Amino acid sequence: MNCSSTAAPVLLAAGLIDELRLVIAPVVVGTGRRLFPAGATPAGLRLVHHGTTPRGLAVHTYETTGQPGYGTYGADA
Repeated sequence: MNCSSTAAPVLLAAGLIDELRLVIAPVVVGTGRRLFPAGATPAGLRLVHHGTTPRGLAVHTYETTGQPGYGTYGADA
C-alpha cells in the first residue's frame, strides 16, 4: 500500500503498518514537510533491507517492532 506523508503517521500510530519503505533523494532543499511531525506517536523500526537505485535514490525497508527502545550512543560506545 502506498500512502502519503500525512497518512503514514496516522496509520503507524493505529498499528496498521507492518512495513515501511522510504525512498530518499540525496537533495538538500532546506525546508519541507516532515514525515514524522512533532507529537507523533513513537514507533520502533528495524531496518531489514537497503539499497540504491541507478540514479542515486536510497531505498530503505523497515519493519515495525512495536514500542521503540531508547538508548544512547556515541563515538566511544
